[in-house]
Amino acid sequence: MAIPGILTRSWFDPFTLPVSALFLGGFYTVTGSLFAASALLTGLWLGFLYYELVHYRLHLSKADGGLLEYQRQGHFYHHFVDPNHCFGVTSPLWDLVFGTYRRVSAR
Repeated sequence: MAIPGILTRSWFDPFTLPVSALFLGGFYTVTGSLFAASALLTGLWLGFLYYELVHYRLHLSKADGGLLEYQRQGHFYHHFVDPNHCFGVTSPLWDLVFGTYRRVSAR
């Protein structure tokens, strides 16, 4: 199975390691525990991986209903109709917080 282009660009970016180190340092400063800081960094990376995989799937597979179709409609609205709304790929949470959410109807 080939690694999607979006994943290779994101995971192997030259800033990935330094940014991760900064997050680890920040988490360590806040928690005072290397174990807790490592757990938080791992959670951050797993969340990012989930986002990337959903984004990849939305673009390259057919959505037959349910959550995937809901995510795809909003994401494609952002790409092909209005680039200033519906930024969320996996969830509309931050679109609701920042006022960029738009209800997207089925085609």
